[in-house]
This record gives sequence, structure tokens and C-alpha cells, in this order.
Amino acid sequence: MTTIEEMRTAKRVKRNNEADGVMLYKNMSRYDIKNALTQKHIPLSDNIHGPSSLFPPELLHTSGSGLCNYMFDSLGFQIGGGLSRDEIDKMHIKLYLNIKRQSERDFPRGAIRNGILDSTKCQSEERKGNLFLLLCIATTVDGTRLFKDKLSYSDSKWKKWIEFL
Repeated sequence: MTTIEEMRTAKRVKRNNEADGVMLYKNMSRYDIKNALTQKHIPLSDNIHGPSSLFPPELLHTSGSGLCNYMFDSLGFQIGGGLSRDEIDKMHIKLYLNIKRQSERDFPRGAIRNGILDSTKCQSEERKGNLFLLLCIATTVDGTRLFKDKLSYSDSKWKKWIEFL
């Protein structure tokens, strides 16, 4: 592993003697590059956040593997286990099979392996599909009744939750 001090030494050597500096970098398996993202007076990034904070995160990993996962975990914690969770899973399976029979194929693909609130063994794209199915379930009469009771939401808070989904 190359330390910062070794990199500074290699830069100093390269300034004095180009060939020796290039060889020193080569021995460390490094290259001395000029990067616009890290130059001192160009405000494209900073030393704390680095250049990666300039660009938006990849949507697939942010939503599918990150946010959706936390949303399902949080909802599963709030609802708990028991009959309510089984009823939600039954609605999920029924809706999943109905949507799968549709000729329209633009719906996000979900998964019914472990239930809608269990995010294990589920791919990012399937989580997005399950989030869509959760929204569909939450807008049915039975789903609205079940979720509002288990989450203890008022009508106004319920509308905000549906809008959020």
C-alpha cells in the first residue's frame, strides 16, 4: 500500500528528474495524472467529499438496494408479525399473479419468494416492483383498512403516506 508521503516523494522526484520520477511511480504501480476534479483553485470538489459528491448516485443502487430496502424493513417493524402480515402477503401474492397475467408488460417486476415486507433474497428491480405492488395493495379497500389500523394513521396522514409511496 502506498502512503501519502511516498506519493509526495515521487512527485518531488518527478519534478527534479522526469525519468526517475516516472520509474518511482511505476514501481508503486501508480501514475502521476493531472485531474481537473482535484486541482486547488477549481471548485469542482473538495478534500472532504471528493469528486464523487459532484455526481448523483446511481438510481438503481440508491433506490432499489438502499431506500426501498429501508422502507420495507421499517414498515415490517411497524406492522410486526402475525395475521396482519400474513394477510398483506396473501394480498401481495394475489395482486402479483393478477398483474403477471396482464398483457401490459411495463409494470415493474416484483417477487413473491419471501413476502412483500421481507427484503432478503430480493433483487433491486424486484424491490421496485414490490414497492409498486405495495402501493396497489395500499389503495385497495382491504389494504387501506389493514394498513391504517396497524399503523394508526389518521385520514390526512394516510393520504400523505400514499402520496409518498
